[in-house]
Formats: sequence, structure tokens, C-alpha cells
Amino acid sequence: MANGLREHLPKTAAVLEKIAQAYGTSRFGPTFRRLYGTCENISVDYALLEPRLTALLAWWLGGLVFGLAPLVVYWFVVLPLKGFGIGGGFHLAMVPIEVGFHAIFGIGTAIIFRSGLVLARRRFRASPEALHG
Repeated sequence: MANGLREHLPKTAAVLEKIAQAYGTSRFGPTFRRLYGTCENISVDYALLEPRLTALLAWWLGGLVFGLAPLVVYWFVVLPLKGFGIGGGFHLAMVPIEVGFHAIFGIGTAIIFRSGLVLARRRFRASPEALHG
């Protein structure tokens, strides 16, 4: 994960490494308050998975998998480990609601992420630094 952060979010990785160095010391609280707000405001998990998911599945299908995968893990791993059985018994009225919610979340995350990439590219192309760089 650390290598993925360094590759895809280098500024955030550098900030998080400084925070991690202060962890467990009296400097942690002040360091965290000072640096955390400087991290890039992005869903780190999607930022790390997006290049891999889009390479395999295209961007909207990758978003769908990103939304549904946590639900599948919750149903088939977390609930059985907690002793509730697979899917917690799958309450039939809740299954379509849960699937729909997670599907919309995943596709929505992909749309927002893609829109941010498009806007960032437009902004970079139009900046004076890019023109005179």
C-alpha cells in the first residue's frame, strides 16, 4: 500500500510518512493537526485501485466492482467470522437495497474520480506554467 501511495499520491505519501514518524511520541498530536489537512482530498483506496480496475474492467465497471466488493466481503467473510452466518441470513427485503446502494456508491465514486481527472487535466493545460514550462 505504501508503494502504491508513493506512486499515485506522492504528496500525500510524504505527509503520511512524516505523521507516521511522530506516531507514539509527544509530537504526534501537533504533527497530525499541522500536516493532515495538507493531504490531497481524495479517496485513497479508490485512487490506488482505479488504475488497476480500469485497466481490467473499464472505468464504470471498475467503479461497480469497487462498490460491490466490500459488500461481498461483508456478507461472506465478516458476518460469518462474527458468527452470524453467510450474509447474516440474507434478509430478502434488504438484499436489493444493499446491492443498489453499493452499486450506486461505486459508480458514483468512479464518475466523481473521472470528472476530477478531466478537470485537473483541463486546468493543467490552461495554466501559464504549462505553457511556458
